[in-house]
Amino acid sequence: MLENTFNAAFNVSGGRNSVFAMYNDELPDTLKITAFDQSHYWWGHMKGIFAFSDDGSGFWVIHSIPKLSADKNKYSYPPTAKKYAQHMFCMNLIASSALPKMSKLFVRTNNIIVEAMLISRPLVQSYYLSDEVRRDYENIEKIMNHKTVDETNEFITDLLMTDNILKLKYFSKSRYFGEDIYADLVAPEIKVSLQVEGWRHGPGPLKSECDLTYHVENIERISWPEKRNTHSSFLTTDDHSKWAVSTNDDKWTCFGDINRMESQFTRGGGTVCIHDEQIWTQFNEIVSSIESCPE
Repeated sequence: MLENTFNAAFNVSGGRNSVFAMYNDELPDTLKITAFDQSHYWWGHMKGIFAFSDDGSGFWVIHSIPKLSADKNKYSYPPTAKKYAQHMFCMNLIASSALPKMSKLFVRTNNIIVEAMLISRPLVQSYYLSDEVRRDYENIEKIMNHKTVDETNEFITDLLMTDNILKLKYFSKSRYFGEDIYADLVAPEIKVSLQVEGWRHGPGPLKSECDLTYHVENIERISWPEKRNTHSSFLTTDDHSKWAVSTNDDKWTCFGDINRMESQFTRGGGTVCIHDEQIWTQFNEIVSSIESCPE
């Protein structure tokens, strides 16, 4: 399924009103960054792919898989990503009848993605950008070619989904944000406490935090209930995915780029939060252990 989605993005190449971009913060051998300093990452800690075709329909995949499709314009799943659990979240973005150029909703959706990525600055590894799209979105070429842009600290917006079925809110932060995206941006905006699953290897993992209006707690173990005909269970140290669930009746689920680590304070990235009871239930019921807040 993931291969088909990536191929659908690659196949928009050549379209008059088409665009796709594949980005991943893991630097492949084939991509050389001038004046790159190993201690100073200008690009965001983010992985994904988005595409829009001539008819104005499009999708956006946000995932956690390092080095996915490191070969330009070719799908390949890296063996290194099979050791740990990962997440992939795909959004079918708004599609409507085409105007002489593109639909107004298509223009708005693209502008939202462009504005968010101007702040988070993904490391684009392959892309197609038609002349029509290049003209209509003056900043999109800067994103594709890793050019410096004026940055603000954060960006919050609603996303337009096909048939407006789901309520989605996207959060983007720059490397200058300097705080935890969950405790300091997401939770205060949607007004819920969160339980967060994320990669916590390395220096500076953040503790569960209960001194705030909206608590943010770390998930420690994931377990699948027996009713799903599986008995899988693993610690968060075996999980490279990045997602969160709300802890109250306002049922939000978030999928994104950023871990709860101090090192991520200075990395761009984002997360998309979905207000949907079915999605929330699927993820909430596998949370089996939470890190207690410090006394």
